[in-house]
Amino acid sequence: MTPAEASRQKKKTKIWTTHNILGVMLSLLAAGGVIELRPQFTVEPQAELKTSEPFSVPFQITNTGYLAINANFVLFYIHDLQFAGNDTKDNIVWSKDWENFIIEEEDSKTITCSVTTSGPPPTRADVVVAVGYTYLGVKWTRYFRFVGTHMDNWKWLPEPHDDITADIDRAVDRAQRMHD
Repeated sequence: MTPAEASRQKKKTKIWTTHNILGVMLSLLAAGGVIELRPQFTVEPQAELKTSEPFSVPFQITNTGYLAINANFVLFYIHDLQFAGNDTKDNIVWSKDWENFIIEEEDSKTITCSVTTSGPPPTRADVVVAVGYTYLGVKWTRYFRFVGTHMDNWKWLPEPHDDITADIDRAVDRAQRMHD
């Protein structure tokens, strides 16, 4: 092998060319844009409409992102509701009014769960508001869990849903099969 051939063999191919660097930067910028432009929303309970009736509390879904949210459905999953001598678990409340709507940026939609209760307030209430939406052609569902407590009036306090996610997933799947 001649010295010229040996030096050509030892030359490394440049990986970090201008085109490659620009390609990586544009890819990172595009990925950041997809993440930043994803639907961003909150679900928050409002003040109860009727004293000591926990399900008279409207929940407000607020779009805090840059793009409109195409909501496929909203449903209430009642994980655990306990009255004196009466327990309800694993129930779904679904309304046609909560299907296929758009929430524009910086706008909101208010929904109220229509569970009628009488007598004293529950001793325990654990519910999840599930919001199904479409983003980039893919269907997603986000969960917002609230645990009720009765002080001077009824309050829904946010709670993590990690320990009941599998239960919520099953209930949402069951509800979607029933409504499709």
